[in-house]
Amino acid sequence: MLAPYFGQAAGTTNAPTLTSSTVTLRWDKSPSRRVKGYRLHCGLNSGRDYARLVTVGNVTSYTFSNLIPGKTYYCIVTAYDAAGKESPASNEISFTVSASARTGPKPTPATPASKGHN
Repeated sequence: MLAPYFGQAAGTTNAPTLTSSTVTLRWDKSPSRRVKGYRLHCGLNSGRDYARLVTVGNVTSYTFSNLIPGKTYYCIVTAYDAAGKESPASNEISFTVSASARTGPKPTPATPASKGHN
């Protein structure tokens, strides 16, 4: 079974910086006919020790949300067959979430309650 591949250029060392706390990752489909789906492995450390594992099924993209501002994430993708056997890992990609990334709508400040008169 052949490994899927992230489309990031080989030798790219600068992780892109995101201005949002959400990112959609896309990868190339494995040419193997035995592939039944993909698993996305991501974490805050480069290498093969990824804290987050998502079985995404037979699709070639996944959206992560609620990412931590100021952190760099590292991800690989693997393909799996009907028996659950995983392919070798894809190339590793990385991206950094801007420290000023928006994590959602800002809360509306509470307004003081009006005091009634007797």
